[in-house]
This record gives sequence, C-alpha cells and structure tokens, in this order.
Amino acid sequence: MITTPYSRNYLLAVVAVTIITVVTLMFTADSLMEHLLVIIAVAVMYPCIMLGLYLFLEGRSYRWINGPDWTSMTEQERINAVSYIGIYMTIGCILLGWAIVLTISSFTIGIVLMVISVVLMILPILKKDSMRSFRFIERSTAKKVGIFIAVSVIAIVPTVAIGLSEFTAEIVIVEFGEDQLHVKAPMVDKKFDYDKIQNLEIDPDFDKGSRIAGYGTPTICSGTFSNAQFGSYTLASYTKVKPCIFFLYEDNYYAFNQADDGKTQQVYNELLTKINL
Repeated sequence: MITTPYSRNYLLAVVAVTIITVVTLMFTADSLMEHLLVIIAVAVMYPCIMLGLYLFLEGRSYRWINGPDWTSMTEQERINAVSYIGIYMTIGCILLGWAIVLTISSFTIGIVLMVISVVLMILPILKKDSMRSFRFIERSTAKKVGIFIAVSVIAIVPTVAIGLSEFTAEIVIVEFGEDQLHVKAPMVDKKFDYDKIQNLEIDPDFDKGSRIAGYGTPTICSGTFSNAQFGSYTLASYTKVKPCIFFLYEDNYYAFNQADDGKTQQVYNELLTKINL
C-alpha cells in the first residue's frame, strides 16, 4: 500500500493522466474495439512506467522489490540500487508499451521489442555491483516535475500515435514483387516466394471461422484464425467480403482478399500468372 506523501503525489498524477488519456481515446473512437489495444497499453503500462520513475527519482521503497539482498547493503547503497532498478524499469516499460501497439502491424517487431524490454527490466537485478555503485542524484521538486512530464510525453504520445495510425489503416495491402507476393494487414505482414506457393485457389464463400489471436473489427479480420477446412491458419481479410484467395505455404495455410469481389478475383488472376511462370 502506498502511504508516503512522495508516493501519493505520484499516484494522484498517474491516475489523473491515465484517466484523461483513456477517456479521450474512448470519446474519439467510433467503437471501443477501434482503440482497445491502445487503451490497454496506456492503462496498464503507463502506471508501471511511472512506478519505475518514482523508484528512480526517489530511491525509496526497496521493500517493494524482490531479488536483491537488501540486508547486505548500507542505506545509501539501497537508495542507489532502487534508483538504478527504477531507470531500467522505466525504459523497459516504455518499450513494452510501444511493443504492444506495434504487434498490430508487425507481430515480429512487437515480440522482439517485448523481449528487449523484459531483458532491460531484469538486467539490473543481475548486475549487483552496478546497483550498489550507481550514484543517486537528489533533485528539486521542479526538476522532478519536469522529468515526470517529459517521461509522460515519451511514454504516451508515441504509444497513442503508433496505435492510432495502425488502427486507422484498416486495409489489406497486396503487392506483387518480382519474386515475391507481399500481404500486409493489421497483425499480418508476410512475404511469399512465388515458387513456394502451393494449392492456390479462390473460394467465393470462404468460411473465415473464428479468431484465435488477431485483429477483428467490422472492417478487417486478420491474424491467426481457425476454421474446419484448415484448422489454424493466417487470415488477412475484409470482414464483409466473402471471397478469399487461399494457398499452402511452407506447411501453413494463408487466406486473404481485397475490398470487393471483383478486386479479389483480379488479384487471384494475377497471382496465377506469377506462380505459373
């Protein structure tokens, strides 16, 4: 439980910023689903970021942190260690917030950033000597407020900007390269060598099945889905468009379409000429 005046000030500021940001996102969205992942990233990660910042700026509350042998440290070493852990936690949580929203457009990049963020948050616990020797700096209230504002901007603005830009780009992009087909949609970004595509077909009444992990709105369904025909497969589809092109690639099935039946058929016809070269 937070009981100190220092921590109460941080808590009140964090609650206020989180509520303002989340409410703004909710009122500017056409539907809750449109901004849901961004809201989750802000509502969950921002308080964690500010907890790390509190530890960094204050060097207090070491009892909240499990792992280090606090009994073997002097009081100043504890302050140094807490501040050291706090700066790594702050940076790691900022990256994790970005990673959450990046998974919409690039699952691989999002996962890589998640791994990096977790490593950053664990790293200071392992570097015991660095924790003790880290130099804690006592700052004035004005400087702490300035750092709080700066970190809040760094944490929230890119997260919201990345998330909203990806959510507003509710399209399935199909690009024909010289040797590869590129299909991109929210949470799907995959390139296919033409000579490895097998069992290419188009189904005018494709059963998309149910979503396992991915993106689903009245406009786009994309990510990992499951149906009776393929089991688990990757889909990049306009929700209201029935026809889908599908094929087998490296033992996995993929399906996609375009904004209407005619455009989907055109893409299928062009893809046929590519894989028959």
